[in-house]
Amino acid sequence: MHAAQSFSYATSQVWQPAVYAHPDAPAALAAGSHWGQQLARLLLGMQGVYIYDHRARMMCYVSEGVAKLTGVPVAEFTGERNFALIHPDDLPIVQEATRLFNQFIYAYRRSIGPDIVASIDYRLCRPDGSCRRVLRHNSVLEQEPETGNPVLVAAILTDITAHKHTTDVRFHLNHPDFTDFVARQPRLRAQPILNCARAASDAASDAGPDQPPDCPAAFRE
Repeated sequence: MHAAQSFSYATSQVWQPAVYAHPDAPAALAAGSHWGQQLARLLLGMQGVYIYDHRARMMCYVSEGVAKLTGVPVAEFTGERNFALIHPDDLPIVQEATRLFNQFIYAYRRSIGPDIVASIDYRLCRPDGSCRRVLRHNSVLEQEPETGNPVLVAAILTDITAHKHTTDVRFHLNHPDFTDFVARQPRLRAQPILNCARAASDAASDAGPDQPPDCPAAFRE
């Protein structure tokens, strides 16, 4: 499954036009830019933020911090490009975790707010061949009033390369019903997340603390 299919599976297949009262509404570019600039002012040097409009299916804001961390220029950073940067060994879990996050938001859309945060960490392969470990936090910023479905969703990326030296992928969502929600999903689709959660506490890589994350040759230019 290539990056565009992975991104579609994780996001677009959940946020179909039919779930919105106004699917043809223009992208919330002004609001997204405002949110992004406000958040970017609060971030540290190893962080970046992007704002995605799920209803319009487009990126509304990308900070320079994202470009610095990923090695992708602001103008070229899209949802599909974002997924294309994920290490191929981590992509299936990140993809499944993102899908579950979106499905949970849809199921609980009337009780979801900015205080509900999903987090996941994974390896990100930059265009220059280097690889970084990234922690991503997602939160809903604005919802469609009629349906409660998300319009603007924020993602904050943090470079944790200096702090994590294992290759396990950890995923968490701070809602008391999320664990039961995942357990009720079809086994074959949810199992990677459940296995990951159980293995995360003792998973470790062979790489020592002074070794960079492994980046496949296919990602090196």
